[in-house]
Amino acid sequence: MEILLTCLLGSLLLGQLGGITLWPGVTVYIHDMIVTIMLLAGTISFVRRKKIMRPVLFAPVIAFLTAGLVSLIINLFRFSLPQIGEASLYLFRFAAYACLYFVIIVDGQLQSLFVITRLFWFGVGIALIGFIQYVWYPELRNLSYLGWDPHYLRLFS
Repeated sequence: MEILLTCLLGSLLLGQLGGITLWPGVTVYIHDMIVTIMLLAGTISFVRRKKIMRPVLFAPVIAFLTAGLVSLIINLFRFSLPQIGEASLYLFRFAAYACLYFVIIVDGQLQSLFVITRLFWFGVGIALIGFIQYVWYPELRNLSYLGWDPHYLRLFS
């Protein structure tokens, strides 16, 4: 699981470049695939251990997912089916990452120092990429036709 977590954090450094567009509005990223593998491994581990625990953030995560689902249902007829589908994919991605939190909490092999160290170096990597981008490519106005925000004189990493 430690190797997968390291791969996940490393794949986040790729950002938009690590994505495969399946159809307009639907992009699958490398980190999405790694999260799926981690969730499968965590589910298998959970079933083997039969360890039931309720992490601290269980209720807030369920509340947020419920609010998102209710919002989708309320707006079912307000938006087109592709828009609802795209919105539900964001909710699904959030649910997957929230479940990843539960997998990491339940998995006793992951030490908190390991996670904190990896998160620290991941943050340093993102900051370095951002500063390099800021010096060499300070604005994105020319990429706004691709759907990018027109960032001007700020980091976009």
